[in-house]
Amino acid sequence: MNAPGPAFEYRDIRCSYSPNLPDLIAQLRLSILISTYQTGHVVVVTARNGRLELKFHHFDRAMGVAVKPGCLAVCTREEVWFLRSAPDVAARLEPIGQYDACFLARSSQFTGDLHTHEAPGATANFGS
Repeated sequence: MNAPGPAFEYRDIRCSYSPNLPDLIAQLRLSILISTYQTGHVVVVTARNGRLELKFHHFDRAMGVAVKPGCLAVCTREEVWFLRSAPDVAARLEPIGQYDACFLARSSQFTGDLHTHEAPGATANFGS
């Protein structure tokens, strides 16, 4: 007999946005990262075919995100995760040619209890 897997809690998520946001995101060729400690996710917002697309990535109490070319840092409950760009993986993701970036967790630094948040205009000076 197989043991049951972990129980997942599903939440109804609703958002509203300006009608021109998907076109703006597509035109600027960018993604928006949102950290939410309430649900423990980093949400990646992109635009595909004139519609917003949200992808949820779990981190224990994700509170802050720092970005520099080729690297992301995500501050969580008791550690900072470092994700590195993996363009070779992005090139192989289905559908082929749709993704220009893929970030993979490569290391973390345990710090103890953190209460970090993004600082507008702050410069990311973490690892090389």
